[in-house]
Amino acid sequence: MRKVFFDESGNTGQNLIDPADPVFVLASCSFQADEEQEALSHLQQFKGPELKFSRLRKTPAGQRAVLAFLGSASVTSKTAAAVLFHKPFMVVTKYCDLVLEPSFRKAGVDFYDRGANIATANLLTTTMPVLLNRTTWSNFLSLFVRVVRERTPSLFNEWRRSAELIFTYLEHKHRTAADLFAPVLIMHD
Repeated sequence: MRKVFFDESGNTGQNLIDPADPVFVLASCSFQADEEQEALSHLQQFKGPELKFSRLRKTPAGQRAVLAFLGSASVTSKTAAAVLFHKPFMVVTKYCDLVLEPSFRKAGVDFYDRGANIATANLLTTTMPVLLNRTTWSNFLSLFVRVVRERTPSLFNEWRRSAELIFTYLEHKHRTAADLFAPVLIMHD
């Protein structure tokens, strides 16, 4: 019988815009008993209820053990996987889904056709920290996360006001970029 294990790293809870920890990783492995024994044989010298990479990486012996485990014949793409999420990008994609897509749909445009949603998320992620500044963009995204989670009128109004200020600034500096904030201005709490 196969055993399946999951673990995560980079969970900052509701703080998805933490510049010190922008990545979340979910990893899993699934081994038959003999595969598990072979893979774990490289880590037998370390005791404790749970092996932590944060501890193993601090010593040469721990580093060698991790590399030996990862190089084990039992650790393959069929037995181990990891998925990485860039948390700020994930928030931007949610903004695209919840805010921009309905406006595109009302205009008769399929926002998901040919990857327009992904292209827009990439555009916002790469340009807004430059066109605005990192702090303004980060604050806007943080407020968006809070609005989605808390759903209070006062928080929504604060986020909308932030969008109005961004729109007004961009309207004079980068008109087409301002359009990506216009849907917020017609939203109601």
